Amino acid sequence: MKKVKDIMSKNVIYFKPDDTIFKAAKIFCKKGISGAPVVEDPKNKKVVGVISESDIVKFMGINLCGEKNFVGDFTYQSMTLLFFNFIRMGKNYLNAKKEVEKISKIKIKDVMSKKVISISPDANIFDAASKMDIHDVNRLPVVQGDTLVGILARADLLKALL
Repeated sequence: MKKVKDIMSKNVIYFKPDDTIFKAAKIFCKKGISGAPVVEDPKNKKVVGVISESDIVKFMGINLCGEKNFVGDFTYQSMTLLFFNFIRMGKNYLNAKKEVEKISKIKIKDVMSKKVISISPDANIFDAASKMDIHDVNRLPVVQGDTLVGILARADLLKALL
């Protein structure tokens, strides 16, 4: 039976608690990942949390489905209302710019999930799949003692089953 160490990724992208969520978001986009472990110190690699896209989105309080278009309802016929919508767009842009500046300074330690669900490299892949399902997580830091040695994503499990 395959073990976690047979299918885990050993080259792990991780963050430090004092890194910003802006840095995390940029790396998520660049590397095509949706989350990563947070380690206390890059030397000892003790896992102290996990940061994910959903942690960042929840923190920012964005409701993507319910958000209205900045211009508003296009059924407005009046040029006056259109003019006011353009003014509102400008204000929204300035407010958004200020918010981005604030967000760029927020630390991962203020947003990350502190309850770390991890797994041993010697665990079998079915135990890993069960743990992901029970805890509804997409990745498991693989730890030997307290030290991060790899990461196991749902995609790794699917590849192993094929």
